[in-house]
Amino acid sequence: SFEIAVSSLQTGNHTITYQGKDDYGVWSPKAVYYLQVYENPNSTMDSISPQSTYEGVAITFSGSGSDEDGNVTAYEWRSSMDGIFGNSTSVTNNSLSSGYHVIHFKVRDNDGLWSANATSYVFINDIPSVNITSISPQVFYKNNATNTSITFNAAAFDSDGFITTYKWTSSKNGELSSEQNFTFNLSWWGYDLTVGNHTITFQVRDNFSTWSLESASYLIVKAYPNATIDSITPTFSNRSSYVHMNGTGSDEDGNITDYQWVSSIDGLIGTLRNISLNTLTPGNHTIFFKARD
Repeated sequence: SFEIAVSSLQTGNHTITYQGKDDYGVWSPKAVYYLQVYENPNSTMDSISPQSTYEGVAITFSGSGSDEDGNVTAYEWRSSMDGIFGNSTSVTNNSLSSGYHVIHFKVRDNDGLWSANATSYVFINDIPSVNITSISPQVFYKNNATNTSITFNAAAFDSDGFITTYKWTSSKNGELSSEQNFTFNLSWWGYDLTVGNHTITFQVRDNFSTWSLESASYLIVKAYPNATIDSITPTFSNRSSYVHMNGTGSDEDGNITDYQWVSSIDGLIGTLRNISLNTLTPGNHTIFFKARD
């Protein structure tokens, strides 16, 4: 008996004969056996595009196969993470799981034989997730002496990396901040928000440069009116002499409808923008002026 490598035999139908010879040099009749040698098909992975991307992006896989002693009848694409995902020469897939995939491609011939796997890889980056958790207050009044700031808070998560960039944006004022949580204080120099309805969005980018989807909320910015005392003349007067008081009012998101002049001694003394009166009680008056929108 002996062994021979199949690779040394040609494909096809072989007739195998065996004879023995005795001490007298006489050969036995031939024993005949038939051997069929098949050729396994070959598979080639032609292209994967793109090989590195993020969730939801379509990836195109292209492969080919050949068979020396027949023809290719079946194809199989398989991911090390998601299993079989295709059975043709070209496959497009946008639903692979996030992570590092080893991709195998093989073909089967008309004799039922499979090729060896052609192997490559794909990396799918997980898209970070975000959520605006609070904007406080969501209805904000400018020119408010007791509350001058708005607080913005959000959550962000990336399952296969870490967050590198944060971005808050207003539909009216553009980019507001590059921090995850921040306070916008209108009392600080250069800080202002346009009056009106703002759509506020929050977005992050991970260490693979993939941006999350936007989380959106709203902010309504209104404005209290402003009142200014332009002049009081004279500021020192005799009783029954006329005192002239002039003021102005402005409103960023509307118009002024009422005015009030108030004395610390006499109370309400006028309801017009400019007043003149000679009925003030003797004494040191603190004068207040306000406007209503």
